[in-house]
Amino acid sequence: MRLAVLQHDAQPGDWQTNLARLEEAVAVAASNRVDILLSPELYVTGADARVLAKSFTAAAIRGLHEAIESLAASYGVALAYSLPEHRERQLLIGSYFVDAQGERLAHYARVHLATAAEREVFTAADEPPAAFEYQHSMLALSSGYDAQFPENVRAAALAGAKILLVPAAAEAGAAPLALKLLPARAMENGLYLLWANHCSVQGGIQMTGTSTIVGPDGQNIQVAGHQPQLIVADVDRQRQQAIRKAVPYLARLRPEVYR
Repeated sequence: MRLAVLQHDAQPGDWQTNLARLEEAVAVAASNRVDILLSPELYVTGADARVLAKSFTAAAIRGLHEAIESLAASYGVALAYSLPEHRERQLLIGSYFVDAQGERLAHYARVHLATAAEREVFTAADEPPAAFEYQHSMLALSSGYDAQFPENVRAAALAGAKILLVPAAAEAGAAPLALKLLPARAMENGLYLLWANHCSVQGGIQMTGTSTIVGPDGQNIQVAGHQPQLIVADVDRQRQQAIRKAVPYLARLRPEVYR
């Protein structure tokens, strides 16, 4: 399985431009035989919370889902992406996965809110990551902030996930997340961890870039810089199995001790 991560400079509120850039990335991914492409958190809408609240109705969001599903089907590439989610008069931050035919297979909503602006606009969800199967692999969705919490990534691994897809919106100065914290999360759970970040100003905050693909041994396979970029890596299932056998954290858990 070949995985790709898109890092780009989304324009807050300008969904037409952002969607066109996403299509360009999907076309490049398809030409490189990529199976799954992950884009940043709230990429198509932009990640400015206040713009989102004013500009994107439930009907508008449904239209964006349909457009993204059409991209997946047209290019034959599965897409992991993020959009706002309207739920019972509340707005959540959703992560979604559609297969290469444009069929939605999985959904996740962010359970931690990082900033005051987010807490003004969004509601936190309360469901852990759930694993799902695609091309004989078990995957899960999270979000950039949630994956900073060890319990979140561990929940995905315990649910059976071997690949974790993480749309992110992390500000400048957060590069250690990609180089230190996320590799630890991957290693302690034997996961491939993909983290897709913005590299532009969102809500008046400069995003850090440094999107990454981390292997199950905790090594960064690919790390982006601070400009738009597409990074690619292949999953080695046999190597992942060997790493989990050599470093059997999951097999030796004693959760009863820590309750």
